[in-house]
Amino acid sequence: MNEFLANVIVAIHLGYLLFVIGGMLAIVLGMVLRWQWIRNPWFRFTHMAMILIVAFEAVIGFECPLTTWEHAFRGESFDSQTFVGKCLQWLMFPEIPEQYLNMIYYLFAAAVVASFIIAPPRFRRKSLAGSRTTDCTDNTDSRNIA
Repeated sequence: MNEFLANVIVAIHLGYLLFVIGGMLAIVLGMVLRWQWIRNPWFRFTHMAMILIVAFEAVIGFECPLTTWEHAFRGESFDSQTFVGKCLQWLMFPEIPEQYLNMIYYLFAAAVVASFIIAPPRFRRKSLAGSRTTDCTDNTDSRNIA
């Protein structure tokens, strides 16, 4: 049961990683292809918070809680992992020196912050009519002023 729980935690960890990397790829592609959904504030703030958490953990030298829990469930049995466990472990924890891995986290976090500036999220607000929403960044007046 502990091996199964350890593999579940690694899978969750991998999902976290894929959301951060895939989200950044989607943002970059969305900037080029002018996808409006990439400007969704929930998506953008969640995405930025996730990578900033990782970068902050690297700065203060704090091990990710998911890693800690996985080690607690797995114990010393890294050699007796299942095939899936070994594959997930290899994807999540490549054999890269910690200082280089931390540098990757910092650079990736900087890229996410830069994308936040280049293609900021768009907030919507209700118009005066109250029935339709308008984009806050739209400076044009839709009324005819004669």
